[in-house]
Amino acid sequence: MKPLGLLALPILFPPMASAASYPDPSPQQLGVVMADIPQPAPKGVPSEKPKASSPQASACPGSDALFLPTGLSFPALLPNAVYSFNMIAPAIAEIEDDVKFRGRVVLPRGTRLIGSASTLHTLDRVNITWQLAVLPAGCEFAFDGLSLSADDGSAGIKGEVQTHKGSVAAQVALKSALNVAGAAAAAAAPVEGALASGLTAQASQGLDETMTKVDNLESIYIHERTEIRVLVLRRFTRAPEEP
Repeated sequence: MKPLGLLALPILFPPMASAASYPDPSPQQLGVVMADIPQPAPKGVPSEKPKASSPQASACPGSDALFLPTGLSFPALLPNAVYSFNMIAPAIAEIEDDVKFRGRVVLPRGTRLIGSASTLHTLDRVNITWQLAVLPAGCEFAFDGLSLSADDGSAGIKGEVQTHKGSVAAQVALKSALNVAGAAAAAAAPVEGALASGLTAQASQGLDETMTKVDNLESIYIHERTEIRVLVLRRFTRAPEEP
């Protein structure tokens, strides 16, 4: 028998698509493709290097003006003695060095802070608040600040506790405190102030009757040229001085 030969089977290929079957790309598609491919710079024109993205500088409203943020503290000096006894005493602080923020002088040397020492004190400390800043040139700006101890930064200024014996001194002190409280209430609200004034008068009359039971009263004395720190309670802003 003769060996069987291989059968030749026809191989079928898919029909080839004509060139007309593929449409030409649109100019928009070519632009997108070409934009993704870096193009060489023309001769004689230096190629531009990609610029590094710089971080956006943080800024706060009013950053062009001179300001001190809330919570900042700076040193100052009490040129005069402060006596916390029977009335709200005025107080003055002097700034001996420029107070700067962001490299700009906000409160120049020689600026004075005007405030008041409260009749209420804690142990051996006097509470002094500041309401006004007066620049050396005479410009005045509202200022909201609180005095801190220069030693440890705690609230209040340490002073010397003094005891006043005798009912006369104590009576004068307590009566003055009552009168100040009544005047402050009357200035805040007329109706409530009138009621407070009446109660103050009754308290003063009762004080005259029972004053003999009071033996002594304590006050606090702060010596002149005492170093303190001033805490900014509210953002202080001012315009630059004109040259």
